[in-house]
Amino acid sequence: MNPIIKQTVQFTKDEWGTLWDACYDFARKEIVSTERMRNKRGQFNRKKMIYDTTVGKMGEWAVTWLFWQQNLDCSEPDMEIYEKHRKSFDADLIYDGVELHVKSQCEEAARRYGTSFVFQKGGQGRGHTDPIIRSGDGQAIFAVVHESTRFVEIYGPITTETLRKNLRDPKLDYLKKTKTCVYLEDFTIKEAQSTLK
Repeated sequence: MNPIIKQTVQFTKDEWGTLWDACYDFARKEIVSTERMRNKRGQFNRKKMIYDTTVGKMGEWAVTWLFWQQNLDCSEPDMEIYEKHRKSFDADLIYDGVELHVKSQCEEAARRYGTSFVFQKGGQGRGHTDPIIRSGDGQAIFAVVHESTRFVEIYGPITTETLRKNLRDPKLDYLKKTKTCVYLEDFTIKEAQSTLK
C-alpha cells in the first residue's frame, strides 16, 4: 500500500460561514455555464451539482489555508466564472511552483460510499475526460469536507503517477462509464504530527 499523510484544518464559525457563503455563491453562478455539459455526463440534480461545487471549493480553500499556515507559497482558489469554452481541467492550485489538483468529498458521501475521490473519464461529446488520469505531472491532494463540524481532513499530496496507479471503478454501477476513482482504503494513512487550527 502507498503511504499518504493526513492533516486537519479546523475553521471557526465565522471563518466557515464566510468561506461557505463565498463558495456557494460561486457554485450558483457557475452552474449557469456548466449545467448542459454536466447533463451530457448524466448529472441532472441541479441542487446536488451546486452543493458538490460548493464542497469542492471549500476543499480548495482548506488546502490553501493549510499551506499558508505552513508558510508555503500557495495560490488562492480561482473564484472567477468562465464561459463554457474557457473551462478546463487545469490544476486547481499552485504551491511552491508545483501544480496541484484538489479533489473533495463531503462527509455524507464518505460515509455512504467510502472515502473516495472522483475523476471524469467520459461523457457525450468532447471535453469530458480529465487529462490527469492519462498523463501529466504535478500532484494531487484530497479533502473530506465536514460541514457539520467545520473541519476538513486533507490527505496527500501524492504524485500524479501514484494517482494513476491507484485509479479504479466507482462502486455505483451507473457511474462506471463516465467516472474513475481513488479510494482512501488503498493507502496507508500517516497522521501528521500536528493539526492546524
